[in-house]
Amino acid sequence: MITDFFSYPSDLREFAPQMPTDGRIDDFESHYRPQYQKLVNLIGQETYDQLKTYYADADFDKTTKNGIAVGFLRAALANLIAIPYLIFEASQRNNTQNNLYRYQEDQQIETYLENAWTELNFLLNHLESNTDDFTDYADTDQFKLRQTLFVKNAKEFKRFYGAVDSFYFFNNVVFIIEEVQNEEINSRLKAFPEITDSNMKWLIGKALVYETLSRACKQLDYTELPRGIRNDIVKEINAKNGKETEIKTTLSAFFRNKAAQYFLKIEEANNAPRNSGTYIMPESTLTDNDKFYMP
Repeated sequence: MITDFFSYPSDLREFAPQMPTDGRIDDFESHYRPQYQKLVNLIGQETYDQLKTYYADADFDKTTKNGIAVGFLRAALANLIAIPYLIFEASQRNNTQNNLYRYQEDQQIETYLENAWTELNFLLNHLESNTDDFTDYADTDQFKLRQTLFVKNAKEFKRFYGAVDSFYFFNNVVFIIEEVQNEEINSRLKAFPEITDSNMKWLIGKALVYETLSRACKQLDYTELPRGIRNDIVKEINAKNGKETEIKTTLSAFFRNKAAQYFLKIEEANNAPRNSGTYIMPESTLTDNDKFYMP
């Protein structure tokens, strides 16, 4: 329930200044539920309950590790709740002096998104840096899965594609990274993941990350994509009046083409040892007296 972390509408306004302060906090429950599910998928039900219990404690201290995590969580939730509220409120603003132009709504939504992403990045970084205090988080299937991946964290993802530097996005695409690793890398390299050659590791990382971005463009809502990619989508929609799905498909194809280039380099590098050396033409056994022979 929204009252897990907010008692009054003014609590939301603390993190999302454009939110109203009148009415009841329960009025925002429908906007809260999808964000609650998103958060539980991200950090696990047990960690969510741990922070909820700590926030409700009479001795709540925002300076402790639990308190810091609660602060990041509340800020992220408030901004995520503000997005559907702004969209819902748009119909009520029509034909009034409070009506906004489309670009103004897009800018406001982008602000809420960026604020939410920032807070979620802070939250995940905090949890991962303090797994002794958040043992349930370290015990989630998603956290364990990451340890089996070639690209294990957001820092490594950024190394192979510098435009993305997000704990939140990385956690969202963990299942896609696993999919690409199983379908594309394992089938090409029998020795994977026991790879020692630094050049091959670089090629694998680049191919894996580009293919992950390609699939993410198709599978995730644009609000779940990194800021740079989101901005490209919005710009193309506004400039060409195109559809979001079409723009995402175009971006997906761009990343897939980049991935294909690195997959080809992986295959070339993998086959290099058997293609090395000098080809020696076999000596012919034919003589001038032979009347019939096959060339």
